[in-house]
Amino acid sequence: MPRRQPSGASGTIAVDSLLVAAERVLVAQDLAGLTTNRVAEVAGVGVATLYRYFPNKESLVRALHERYLAQYVAAIQQTIATNPNDSFSTLATRIADACVDVLEAQAPVHRALRLMRSSADLHTLIDEVLRRQVDFATEALRGMSLASADEARTLAFVIVHTVDGLGNALANGNERIDTRLAARTLATMIADHFARRV
Repeated sequence: MPRRQPSGASGTIAVDSLLVAAERVLVAQDLAGLTTNRVAEVAGVGVATLYRYFPNKESLVRALHERYLAQYVAAIQQTIATNPNDSFSTLATRIADACVDVLEAQAPVHRALRLMRSSADLHTLIDEVLRRQVDFATEALRGMSLASADEARTLAFVIVHTVDGLGNALANGNERIDTRLAARTLATMIADHFARRV
């Protein structure tokens, strides 16, 4: 989160340009090249401008993480909203594809963010986002009549945390596997679980 919230259009543009610059540094130089001086240089601003919004590298990484987590949440919500009549199996596959699209769009950045989770003290942020995703998934399961009120929270918890674990493993990039196939396999497993319950 920025040190101070940007005021007006110029502040918003400055913060956005710093985040884009941080992404560019991570893509070009990986985590080792991410310094506040380098990010300011790539953004075309003085380091004092960077420090106006981000007191250190970790706060910049936290803001990037918030941006990417928001993209995942938006992709899931949009997929559900635009496909309300799909079967759960089809919807699960669409959600898997949407999440893979977000991951693949910025794979080097995701890998670096995953590596910096501890040093940037992102656990609180990630826990909060996961809790919101569990809330959202709970309501979605109840709304689709896929689980009783008592079961929905537990099932949502398992789904969200399994997807998060798979996302982390895929972002690591150590395994040479087909990311989309892995995500669709998980979606099929989840859909099969619900199909057996009906």
